[in-house]
Amino acid sequence: MATVITNLLSAIPFIGKDIVPFIWGGFSVSNPTIQRFFALHYLLPFILAALVVLHFIALHTNGSSNPIGITGNIDRISMHPYFIFKDLITVFVFLFVFCLFIILSLGLFAQQLNTDGEPHFDKITGIKFIKPYYPDGVNYDFFYELTITKKGNDYYITGKWENPGTAEIETFKKKLEVYKKICLKDKDGYIYAYDIKENTLADIQIRETMNVDLYFRKSSKK
Repeated sequence: MATVITNLLSAIPFIGKDIVPFIWGGFSVSNPTIQRFFALHYLLPFILAALVVLHFIALHTNGSSNPIGITGNIDRISMHPYFIFKDLITVFVFLFVFCLFIILSLGLFAQQLNTDGEPHFDKITGIKFIKPYYPDGVNYDFFYELTITKKGNDYYITGKWENPGTAEIETFKKKLEVYKKICLKDKDGYIYAYDIKENTLADIQIRETMNVDLYFRKSSKK
């Protein structure tokens, strides 16, 4: 790809064939080429910023030009505060949309688990759930027929899942541990709890960027 793009410069009349080896730093794309492009990518934003500053200086000194050459000093509006305020609105709108996207990607607005602060392990133990409820909005269709059992003080979950790689149905059994006092967690980062409004088993996958406490919304069953 780099060879094809840089060879486009060879189409420049007279000097094109001499520019390409200079950019390559040799007879072909190699390590010097990568270093030069890295330096260009680093310096280019500063060069563009300097050109923007020079443009603003020229605009403030001489004003905007027009095709008919008539001065517009009579109708001129100062850049501050009018245009600065207008541009700041655009910047704030962009930052708002950007922050909203980040917040949504972290799952802060995702549907939460409804709980009253009690574990209710008895309501999810010994029952086969064809499909669990996913409060985080992600539907893991390859998990089904989940059953949580208790042996002594230990909890286990068994079920079936469709292996995405082979498309074969496989059974699994995992040991669970009590997590946050109201749910159970397996070694793969999935937590299982009772949702008092949905009246069923809820399944949430823990991610590194997730604030788990946000998913536990205390409420009363209606």
